[in-house]
Amino acid sequence: MTVDPVITTRQASPYVGWRRTIHVDQFPEVADKIPVTLEWLEEHGVTVNGAPFFRYHVVRVPDHVDVSCCIPVEGESPVGPGMVADVLPAGRYAGVRHVGHPDGLVELTAQLVEWGTRTGRSWDVASDGSDDVWAGRVETYFSPPDVPIDQWETEVAIRLAD
Repeated sequence: MTVDPVITTRQASPYVGWRRTIHVDQFPEVADKIPVTLEWLEEHGVTVNGAPFFRYHVVRVPDHVDVSCCIPVEGESPVGPGMVADVLPAGRYAGVRHVGHPDGLVELTAQLVEWGTRTGRSWDVASDGSDDVWAGRVETYFSPPDVPIDQWETEVAIRLAD
């Protein structure tokens, strides 16, 4: 399968969420924070400004990630206990849409990274051989919770350095 990314310029996006360093098998513990965060934001009158996403800050070879479960919000926002407020940086992002089970996102991400290499693009990432520190690497989930998981619409997007 060959990916055909769309390159877009994005504005900085403030968000509220949870940041954890986990083994990839623990990912559901982070994903389960989406409804908790949405409920907290609603209770505190914070306006949600887009679809939930996961931000991958650091990928540690072979199987650990430093990841945030994020809900975009309008402007600055208070946070509850254990939560974080941060901003996904502005910039040019290469993104690929996916419809299907999230299990396909690992391969899709690998194809997107390979596309960058093949086309001479530079990602906004620093690497020391075991850790890749990403300025902007996200998976955005567009489907509402009542859509069957094998029909979810998702986008993988990575910030370009060039």
